Amino acid sequence: MGRRCKSELDVWIPTHVYKGKSVYAFYTKDGRCIRLAPLAANKIQVIHRHDKEVKNLQVRSGSLEQLVMDYMTSSEYQKPAPKTQ
Repeated sequence: MGRRCKSELDVWIPTHVYKGKSVYAFYTKDGRCIRLAPLAANKIQVIHRHDKEVKNLQVRSGSLEQLVMDYMTSSEYQKPAPKTQ
């Protein structure tokens, strides 16, 4: 079971985003810290910037993840096998 938020007002904060002393910070899986917005920013700005950073991190070209995604969207994978027809 996960830990509760320190404050009920912070429930809106996305996962892996933490409220620092002066900024909202997003910590990636590889341990990098990305500053999203100052604490004075509104919720929409923080969430919008978080979504933008997640999209930038999702798929890197030349990675195994992209190779698998390309195969799963190909016609070879989409075509059913004779046993399943």
